[in-house]
Amino acid sequence: MPKSIFCQNIYSINPNSPVILIHLFITLSLNIMYACDYQITFLSLILNPFKN
Repeated sequence: MPKSIFCQNIYSINPNSPVILIHLFITLSLNIMYACDYQITFLSLILNPFKN
């Protein structure tokens, strides 16, 4: 199953560009609708401390 277009685009954006922050926010927000291993792992790392 191919990764979503959002997952593919995140690797093509210049990390030094402020747009990456907006793109990250959008892709993480769409995590539920567009499953992506990278996004799920990243989101889990962020939310992990709050699960307690």
